[in-house]
Parts: sequence; C-alpha cells; structure tokens
Amino acid sequence: MLAVFRSGGKLNFSQIHRSMKRDHDYWRDFTGGKSKCCVSRIQLRRILKDTDIEGLKAVTEATFGANETIDPQARQWFSIDGKELRGSIDKSSGDKRGESVVLVTAQEDKTSKVVGYYSGTKDSERGVVDEYFETQSDLSGTAYTMDALHNNSGLLEGIHGKRGVYLSQIKGNQKILREDLGDMERRSDCLNYKKTVEKGHGRIETRIYRIYLVETGCLERRWSNTGMSCFIRVDRTRKVVKTGKTSSETSYYVSNINTGLIDQYNLPNAVRGHWSVEANNNMRDTNFGEDGLRSLVSGIQQSVSCILTAVMNILIQRNAGENMNEMREEIVADINSIHQYFNR
Repeated sequence: MLAVFRSGGKLNFSQIHRSMKRDHDYWRDFTGGKSKCCVSRIQLRRILKDTDIEGLKAVTEATFGANETIDPQARQWFSIDGKELRGSIDKSSGDKRGESVVLVTAQEDKTSKVVGYYSGTKDSERGVVDEYFETQSDLSGTAYTMDALHNNSGLLEGIHGKRGVYLSQIKGNQKILREDLGDMERRSDCLNYKKTVEKGHGRIETRIYRIYLVETGCLERRWSNTGMSCFIRVDRTRKVVKTGKTSSETSYYVSNINTGLIDQYNLPNAVRGHWSVEANNNMRDTNFGEDGLRSLVSGIQQSVSCILTAVMNILIQRNAGENMNEMREEIVADINSIHQYFNR
C-alpha cells in the first residue's frame, strides 16, 4: 500500500514494483519487518491474486476506512455507488463490462470503504448493496443516498426497519410511484423551497429544490412498510456560458426522514452531495490511474481497488486543507516527508 505513495500515482505493476524495489530497505525499517529483498513482479501479482479479500477489507476499513458510527445528531450522509474497474474489461473478446467495486462514501470528508464487488451488468450492483444492508443489525444515526437502481421496496423497508435513513432517487424503474408523487405534488403545498446557482467549468447551473409530504394512503401497498414520509423535486438548468445553450432536467427523490427533522438533515445538500462523491471516482482515475491497471484476474483488481481506497483515505484524512496533488507529489519527491502525514 505504501508503495502507491511513491509510484507517482500511476497504478501499473511496473511502476508500483519499481517503487517497492527502490524503497524496500526504507519500508522494512519503517514497518519493523525482516524482509531481505523485495518480491518479484510475478510474485507481486500472485500475492494480489491470492489475497483474502474479505480479510483485507476488514483490516483496511478498521484502520483507514470511512466511519459510519457517528453521533445521531450529526445528520451526516453517506452515499452508495459503484465504480467500474475498466482495466478488467476483456476488449479482445468484445466485452463491454468488467468488474466493479461498490463503495460507501462519507459526503462530509469523502472517505470511503469497500462494500463489495460484482461482475457483469449494472443490475448486479443491487445484490451487493442488498447483502451489505442485510449484514447490518442497527443503522441508527446513519443516513444514505442512493441512485434509482436501489429504489426497491425490500431494501428501503430493511433500512427503515433498522432505524436508518434513506434518500433514494426515483426514475422510470418505478413508473407508478413516480406518477403518484406527481399527483401529490399537484395537490399539495411545498414544505420547503431552496434555490442555488453555481458557476464553474464554463457553465452556470441553477437548481431548485421543493420538498413535499408523502400521502402514504395513496401509495401502492408494497411501500407501506418503508416509512416513506416525504419527497423532493429537483429542477436543474444548465447554461453553457460560451454558447448560451441551455438544458434542463427534473428528478425526484423519496425519504423516510421524520418530517420534523427535514431541516436538520438538509435534503438539498444530501442530493447534491450524492453526485459530488463521484469526484472520488474521478480522482481514482486521474490521480492514481486506476483504469490504467490492466488485469483480467479478478483477485488482482479487487485487492488493488481495496488498497487504493485505503490510500485515498489516508491522503484525505491527513490532507488538513492542503492540495492533495501537491501532497502526493511531495511524498513522491521526498520519501521522508511521509512521516509528517503519518504522525498527525
């Protein structure tokens, strides 16, 4: 894991192994190990392939993972999303899908933990997320945002039954629910209204958030045990500054939040925060080259994605407001500078 710091943020076996070999003696002394020489590149692949993934996840989460055990009054949101490991796609066979990792990311500080992995279509992600929540005994004090893929009555009922909070997007996969919410909106008054305007990347983006109560008696019976209490309509308008071209879209989200706590949970920020965690996915690729790591061996992809998650958490937790790119470059340039971050 430490070799990733010194590999220049490029996840390919050649550079990682060169970093390990170059700094072997330093890391041996740093960790108190007794290794006489660095493993070969072939051995490195074998080690990664045969790693106990569940054990590695447990160790990295316990030491460097996102903290989901929080003060119930903190109203902190976590986002669940999958990321495709494009280096696992066998393009020579014409495959368009490979392996993917599913992450839980804290919206506040962007630290993450690995939930699981899947291969194949996007629908397989649902099984990973369902299994994750099934293993949780008590979700008190935790709140999760999810995209429309996970908006099913069974999952929402499970989260609500374990005293967790959810905010789930509604799309065409729940056509009747979407239509019912539209009917409620037309005959109800808005509980909460918020408008934001942001400028960046050559465009101006305006968002309008409207929150409404859910009329539970008007829902299909399968939603009756989900605790669904309110929904939010989000209207987004984007204008490209240079061309003046505009586009717009409307999204709906449902939640089981106690209506008396809507302001404290800040639903508009939670909606915005879910998509902002995609910056982590972008960082994994642009700063660390995760997509550039080519391997069709599932164990290797899973091990490296888990290790990379821990590395990013270390950088985030020790960043303390500094520029992350500069921090990583400093570590690459001077191996001794790593002490100032580990000793914080």
